[in-house]
Amino acid sequence: MSPIPCDGCGHTHFEYKQLQDKFFLAGAWYYERRIEWLEGLAKYIELAIWREASASSDYAPLPVLTDDPDFKKYASFAQRWSQELDQMKRQATLEGDIRFYYTGMAQAMLLDQLMPGWKARALTESMTVEDLLREALQQPHPMVTASRARTRQRK
Repeated sequence: MSPIPCDGCGHTHFEYKQLQDKFFLAGAWYYERRIEWLEGLAKYIELAIWREASASSDYAPLPVLTDDPDFKKYASFAQRWSQELDQMKRQATLEGDIRFYYTGMAQAMLLDQLMPGWKARALTESMTVEDLLREALQQPHPMVTASRARTRQRK
């Protein structure tokens, strides 16, 4: 899997979340984390399957798909990923639940790089995706170290 661009994303995310938490009621905080877990992981799975199918030389689509002229054998993943990133940016400023699909998905994509094996914990423990990401950011990792250095340089 190729890494996703991340320039201070984990730390910026948590700084934003800390501000949010000051103004959220406890129920709203819980609701957001549950939507990130449920719908964010569903969005992550949708894109992860597409990514893996596009990267695999062994991938064989279902026979019914081979006759579909619009089916590109998942070759357009890079374009789709770019569209999803654009949509994520737009959703960040909008109200509604859809933005939590994207924050959950983005956290899961980061966890792929920062905490291999996170999926088993996300499905068996009573942890949110954010809890796992917070834990991952406490561990030494080149991506996290570089991100912290860039953040300090900006200040």
